[in-house]
Amino acid sequence: PQSESMEKVASALTGVPGIEYVESALECVCDRRRMPILYLLETSILTSGVTYFILALHAAGMCYTTPCYPTQGLNIMWKVDNGLAFRALASGLVYMLHALFGVYGLYRKWNVLGAGIFIGLGALMVLNALCDAITWGTLTNMMSEMNGTYYHNQDAMTATKGARGLFAWMSTCAAGIFTAGLISLAMLLYAPDAIIMDSEGFPGIPQDKSKPTQYRTSEETTRLMQEDDQLDSGEGNPFHDEPNELTI
Repeated sequence: PQSESMEKVASALTGVPGIEYVESALECVCDRRRMPILYLLETSILTSGVTYFILALHAAGMCYTTPCYPTQGLNIMWKVDNGLAFRALASGLVYMLHALFGVYGLYRKWNVLGAGIFIGLGALMVLNALCDAITWGTLTNMMSEMNGTYYHNQDAMTATKGARGLFAWMSTCAAGIFTAGLISLAMLLYAPDAIIMDSEGFPGIPQDKSKPTQYRTSEETTRLMQEDDQLDSGEGNPFHDEPNELTI
């Protein structure tokens, strides 16, 4: 029943105008250029993570008004308090470490366990980046509304210059990390076995470093895995020893 429903969905999608262009684009991105694109995505996440961390250092303790709100207890509502600053700095470290782990895994030959851990951590990172983008985007909108002069005990307070731009940049970096992380997760989930084989080489087949890397399609990966399973089981292997039968 499940296969029949999948066939119905596939036949329905076939009738959608322009679906062949989407299929060819997925094949080009996820089968032919997946490794260079993954390198580019992880590098962009690393760059955005470093930028986000530096901006978070500048934003820590920044008051929304100049001078800061003087009343003790309420002043933390008018500035980037320690809790928000710690979260921003921790998020920046997570973004950088995750991207370094991704580049290291692609370069130093991922295994199945490492790829699974990376995908799981990537999902958490994407969710955290979405929360950061919303948080700093909200603060950006708030600073846009604070365009007047406020008075406290006859002391004039104005919106801090540069705070709106700083918060906007942090929101943009988080949104970029969210987008790049989401795309990389989609590619990893599309063909995880093929990506692992591209990074480490198929077992038993030496790689010729003098030739350009030839990336496998999903169909080629499936065929190679089936052939490897057949060799392990002894099918089609003339050197596979059959168990001896004892006659009593």
